[in-house]
Amino acid sequence: MSDVASNCYKNLLQDYQVCLPIRNQKGGDCWANAASALLSFEVQKISVRPDRKSIQVSTQHLLDHTHEVAWVDFYYWNYSPCKHAREAYYVDADGYTPLNYARLRGVCFREAYHPYTGRFTRNAKIPLRTPKIWVKDVVKVSTFDEVKTAIDSGHPVLGYIDIYPGLKSFDGKRIYSYKKKRNEVLVGHKKFYVVQNSWGESWGRKGIGEIDCNNVRPQCHASEVCVQENLPTHETWTR
Repeated sequence: MSDVASNCYKNLLQDYQVCLPIRNQKGGDCWANAASALLSFEVQKISVRPDRKSIQVSTQHLLDHTHEVAWVDFYYWNYSPCKHAREAYYVDADGYTPLNYARLRGVCFREAYHPYTGRFTRNAKIPLRTPKIWVKDVVKVSTFDEVKTAIDSGHPVLGYIDIYPGLKSFDGKRIYSYKKKRNEVLVGHKKFYVVQNSWGESWGRKGIGEIDCNNVRPQCHASEVCVQENLPTHETWTR
């Protein structure tokens, strides 16, 4: 990774003293992992808790409940890792959908309240008195200038890149190009986007890679968030 790209990424995190979690997805849920990473950034940015850098918004909450507010694609198949067939459900969505769910319903901002399993659980229940993060507005972006403005204002952007077979082995030593949609978090810009993937720290350089701007389709970001600490409503907004 070039010094320019590294600095773009580091400055966004260091300016707000935030630790953006590197996710490692278990299924086709990059959209939920990307959204929870973005929301984790936003809630750490406004939190005054001494342990705020450990806050990770629940990916599983988004995976299980996003379909309640918008149409998403469900994938179903049987698989047999042992001798007994099991049923698996997966949900597919774009970046806007989970952020819009956070705007309408709120999302657990502690992974422990809704632990990640990597598989959609039908009729999953949410703990009644769990703290949540709420998004005030979801801002759609599509151009480089719009992404640059968002990132310069301290907001990571959700976007998707394309996949081809070499993506999983990408080592981060060059600018990447590819072919098939995939949701990611954009955390820097300079003729290319600095992208955080959800394939763990073994991908790219510790989960980060440079992607040519022409090969990334930005989607949206959260304009403002607030944290609900066991309150009945989210009436008070805090930057």
